[in-house]
Amino acid sequence: MKVKGVNRVYIVTKDFDKAMALYSKLLGVTFHDAKVEHIFGVRCALSWEAGIELFSPLPGTTNPLAMGMVQHLETHGEGLYGVAFGVENADAGRDRAQEMGIAANLLEFDKDMIKQHFEDRFKIFKEYILDPQATCGVNVTLVQIEPK
Repeated sequence: MKVKGVNRVYIVTKDFDKAMALYSKLLGVTFHDAKVEHIFGVRCALSWEAGIELFSPLPGTTNPLAMGMVQHLETHGEGLYGVAFGVENADAGRDRAQEMGIAANLLEFDKDMIKQHFEDRFKIFKEYILDPQATCGVNVTLVQIEPK
């Protein structure tokens, strides 16, 4: 597995609109709505140029991904939630993690989902979310992204 570097950081917040306005103005960047509320129970927007993904769990959500964010907000408050490392081969990253006893959960977007959620900017978008209990409490994602 070859690491390309940090792809993006995850920031979790209670007030999504306030956080998006803050980082947009502070960094002079644009965020793109990922439109994943119905899938993951969170509001999500990305600034590919800044390498930031903002999250805010929706009230009353029962989605496991969103519930992890709810728990994080209750325990740690708003702020840095995790980091995504770009890799050349996500499956090789998963294999390495599993060899080390680290659970890795697949999140892969097909071509239609890429078009809907990421403005059709990628050929491949595949990531493995690693168990934070095995990665020093950090939400680590290994992501393989191939632009069009």
